[in-house]
Amino acid sequence: MAGCVLSGVGGLAVAMGEARTGVSARQVAMVCLDELVSEDDRYRRIDELVGGWGFVREAARPYYSEGVGRPSVDPTVLLKLMIAGALEGIGSMRELLRVAELRLDLRLFLGYGLGERLPAHQTISEAQTRRFADGEVFERLFLRTVALCQRHGLIEGSHLSVDGFHAEANAALGSLRASLEPLAGDAGGEGEEAPPPEPPRLWLAEPRSGPTPRLSSLRAVSDPQKSKRCARTG
Repeated sequence: MAGCVLSGVGGLAVAMGEARTGVSARQVAMVCLDELVSEDDRYRRIDELVGGWGFVREAARPYYSEGVGRPSVDPTVLLKLMIAGALEGIGSMRELLRVAELRLDLRLFLGYGLGERLPAHQTISEAQTRRFADGEVFERLFLRTVALCQRHGLIEGSHLSVDGFHAEANAALGSLRASLEPLAGDAGGEGEEAPPPEPPRLWLAEPRSGPTPRLSSLRAVSDPQKSKRCARTG
């Protein structure tokens, strides 16, 4: 093979690359964060769909003082963190901020440069639990989100879904009452028309009589093995 040099162990001879010792990583370079994030990034797409986040600041303006006190975190950043947490599947604000520290696309989405420090999770928690505790600003932002979805043809309003979950009730077992009601099909024969169903009725449980059981007796009922051991030692 003309123009090629063979190595001593067979194959083409290739020079070894320069050793990477990390010196270049410690060099100061002028870079643009916007150029490091791809054009098809999904957070760029969100910014394009929204068009401008000024409505967030207008909705949150009543919750801040005018020119008094230390400047707080931009409320737009708070909303964008909630969006990023939902898209990334991260429920912990601590973990989300750790990820955002390393992700260039999240830094660009939040509006923070490479050398800027992201807000502390205590600041985010204080804003969510104290400053916006009434929830009105989130309701206005939700309505704005629905309007944006309608504008871009993402929803049409022809189908409504309701979500829910089962939760264990904190009710006394002594207040439960069994109730049997006949089914609508069992009211008459085949040729008879079933009467219209009655509206649902509510029954109030009778007040419990007798002394209130002590906590120790309740524990004994919940753990019969422990109560037997206590009886033997007694």
